[in-house]
Amino acid sequence: MPPKLSKINTDYILQKETFHDKSVQSTINILKSNEENGLTKQVINERLLKFGPNEIESGKKITVYEIFINQFKSILVFALVLTTIISLAMQEYLEALIIFINLLFVLLR
Repeated sequence: MPPKLSKINTDYILQKETFHDKSVQSTINILKSNEENGLTKQVINERLLKFGPNEIESGKKITVYEIFINQFKSILVFALVLTTIISLAMQEYLEALIIFINLLFVLLR
């Protein structure tokens, strides 16, 4: 016969409780579980109805174009692009190349 389960309100506990500092037996009791059999079908169904399935929702897909455009929201990237253009305009090709390489390192981090 499975051990008697405690009558603790698990609605609040499952959302706010931390279990890393609890003993195994304490965690089993709080979660209304059983060491040999796990959760009962009734508890599983209740939690599925309350919390839904244990799945990660897929978010919005970000395109490569959006990633590229978002890189330019950084002031550092903007400054590197601007100094590269200025260096090219001044015909300082070596400096422009070095700044551009730094820009690539920032963009590919």
